[in-house]
Amino acid sequence: MAYGTLAGAKEELQITESTWDTEITNLIPFADAYVDNLLKCAGFSVPLNPTPKSVEKASNLFIAWLVRLRRDPAGSKAFFDEANLFLQKYVDAEKNQPYLGRV
Repeated sequence: MAYGTLAGAKEELQITESTWDTEITNLIPFADAYVDNLLKCAGFSVPLNPTPKSVEKASNLFIAWLVRLRRDPAGSKAFFDEANLFLQKYVDAEKNQPYLGRV
């Protein structure tokens, strides 16, 4: 189950052309696996279904981070930081309330 999408990652990268579509599509599973690993470390059962919007956003930002990491490593940090912020806020919010999907 994918959290991130081609369209979502392109929106984060602010691109409309299809030049990078294959590369972005190929990176989606890696970003989603990274999100799953972070969620597992926080005690969640994965994959999350349905996908919370903040997790979708985080995955799209991680995809953008991976794309930019190949071309502009210094400029990729902003995507990484924002993705972690979205994911951490989701974790914090869920840990402060009962949630049956969490171990």
